[in-house]
Amino acid sequence: GDGATQSTQAAATTPSEEPAPPPTSLLPTHTPAQVPTSTSVSSSWQQGRLVFVARCGAGTCLYLIDMVSNREPQLFFDPSTDVILLGPAWSPDGSQIAVAQYAGPLYTFQAASMQLNWTNNNCDVPSWSPDGTRIICHTRGTGTFNILNASTGSPIESYLLDSGAVHPAWSPSGDELVYSVIAGSRTSVYRASLGASALPVLLAGDASENYA
Repeated sequence: GDGATQSTQAAATTPSEEPAPPPTSLLPTHTPAQVPTSTSVSSSWQQGRLVFVARCGAGTCLYLIDMVSNREPQLFFDPSTDVILLGPAWSPDGSQIAVAQYAGPLYTFQAASMQLNWTNNNCDVPSWSPDGTRIICHTRGTGTFNILNASTGSPIESYLLDSGAVHPAWSPSGDELVYSVIAGSRTSVYRASLGASALPVLLAGDASENYA
């Protein structure tokens, strides 16, 4: 190949074992197929505006509130089906919104016009890079993190970690990630460098998959 991608094998752990960093580094690999993610409702705040997911009909919709004017919530996106939307996230400059659909695609929109930019079928619960040029997300059950071009939705690279790895979040510098690994009833939080051969560092061995 061209040397840009590598595959690594993660060691299995059991809930009774002490958590340890998965013996794999954040080096690119291939992207497997998408699997469903969780159904939690979440929100994101940016520049005096709050975007959130709430029930509407048999499914969920995306709403936007101007926190300065205190106006009623504005319907931003209605899938018109019984789907669950997940993880809305603002771009760093506040111009775009990304939101994932349970067992479905990731969407990005222009915040001002509500115009759909693109969709991608291999992404759940998005996180924007600090410079706004990339989006990282996970494919639950596979331990795969996908990095996409934020302008087009095209894949840039992917990383294969432990099969329970979820919810990647960028560091302010954009060269590290924090993420969770779920193994049975135990959840651990790790820190890892993108594109580096160093193993992930365990930050918390008995934690939640949700953090900020």
